[in-house]
Amino acid sequence: MMVYRSLVVGLLGAIALLVAARPAAGPGGAPVVVDARADAAWSAAEATVVDVSRRAAGADPMPLVGLAPGERVVEVDGAAGDGATLVARWAVAAPGQFVDVGARTAGGGARRILVLVHP
Repeated sequence: MMVYRSLVVGLLGAIALLVAARPAAGPGGAPVVVDARADAAWSAAEATVVDVSRRAAGADPMPLVGLAPGERVVEVDGAAGDGATLVARWAVAAPGQFVDVGARTAGGGARRILVLVHP
C-alpha cells in the first residue's frame, strides 16, 4: 500500500511540474504556434541557429541575430513582421524557447534564423 501511495504522489508531482512548465501564452492569451507550412523556401537544413543571451542582448536582440548587410526581418514566428515585431516577441520569449525569424535581401534571397533564448 505504501508503494502505491508513493507512486501516486510521484505521478501527481510530475503532472504539477509539467503544468507549471508549459509554454507561455502569446498576445491575448492564445498560445504561440508556428505554422510549419508558412513558406516552402524555409527548411530546417537551411536554418541558422543563433543562441542569444538576455544579458548580452538586453531589450534589443537585433545586433546579435546575425543579419547580413542588406538583410531585413520580414517574418517572425510564421507571421509577417519586422524588426519591431522581433523585439516585441523577444520581450515575451521565455528562456529555452526559439524565435523563428525570416530574413530577406533586396535581391530576393531568403534565410531562416532560429534564435534560441537564454537567460
